[in-house]
Amino acid sequence: VPDENEPASPRPTSQQHDMLNDELLGRVHALEWLTNICSSNESRFDQVWPLVAQHFEHGISSVASASPGGSAQPSLLVERHVVSVLRICTMFNEYEDVDTVLATLRPLRSKSLSISQAEILGERVTAGLLMMLKLNGPHIQQVDTWQLVFELGRMYAHHPSLIASVNALEAVQHLVTELGRFLPLQVLPLA
Repeated sequence: VPDENEPASPRPTSQQHDMLNDELLGRVHALEWLTNICSSNESRFDQVWPLVAQHFEHGISSVASASPGGSAQPSLLVERHVVSVLRICTMFNEYEDVDTVLATLRPLRSKSLSISQAEILGERVTAGLLMMLKLNGPHIQQVDTWQLVFELGRMYAHHPSLIASVNALEAVQHLVTELGRFLPLQVLPLA
């Protein structure tokens, strides 16, 4: 029985650690559930997405709340949010409003990521970005969305991870060679 007069230990106990892991697992499971709901309702996506978009934006924006030297758990949740958004963008073969979904990634471009956050996000973001561009790149309509795609690719092109760098460079190559005719003139200098 803990003594009420004794100060609490600053280090988490194994029980607290297990509770944090359970909470993280619960959040990831809920996120997967939301992603599956979005992808399962392609015909009603314009009604479903506005209900969950704010949740995705908040989760991606939370990268700022993760301390550079702290736990990787916040970054892991951000990574799962980003991957889910990119997964939603790749699920629709004919879906032409990819811009709306990609807009939730905008908070990433204005954040300075710590090295550990970049390591967690780098490979997954660049792989998802590459896949999204190959499947639905022609459906991107807005100049601001193209700028976002280039900025995200640039963020990870010089990443310490070789896989992230290769994915980012392959995404840019795909943009220039395969999607060049779809690129608005305003974003060609970014290429």
